[in-house]
Amino acid sequence: RGDIAASGAAQGFKVSKTIKNTDGSPDIKVGDLVKVTVMVEVAGKGQRYTVVDDPLPAGLVAVNTALKTEEPIPSGREEEPGDSDDLGYVSREGILFFYPNFFEIRDDRVLAFRDHIYSGRYAFEYYARAVCEGQFMVPATKVAAMYSPGVNGYSPRRELTIKGR
Repeated sequence: RGDIAASGAAQGFKVSKTIKNTDGSPDIKVGDLVKVTVMVEVAGKGQRYTVVDDPLPAGLVAVNTALKTEEPIPSGREEEPGDSDDLGYVSREGILFFYPNFFEIRDDRVLAFRDHIYSGRYAFEYYARAVCEGQFMVPATKVAAMYSPGVNGYSPRRELTIKGR
């Protein structure tokens, strides 16, 4: 499992992850809102009952944008299809949005479940807040077919630096 976490693996799903500051700067500082994008490339004919299991680095906390008490997310693509310049379920670049049938935000991870996923490239996006400074390990994101254990994919792990204010 150590080799998979270090370099990633693709057995039906190719997975990558980016964490970008929503203010456009290359650095992430304590208090900044970041956009986490998990890219999933589905090989073959697609899968039923797929899960995206995205562990958070220790310096980030996921933001539940459905709560009215949270600050609004930055302008751009909204959480619902059709609310922005995009074409609903497909971006202008031809990438499908991974809209989960069910998702959970936990202290240490974000989980997204989808009943059926077709062949193609998908983007699952959510927001997180940088809560403490330091250098943190970004664990491997796992995408798996829940009832076909051999069909899965892992993003490579890496490091994330969060700077103080």
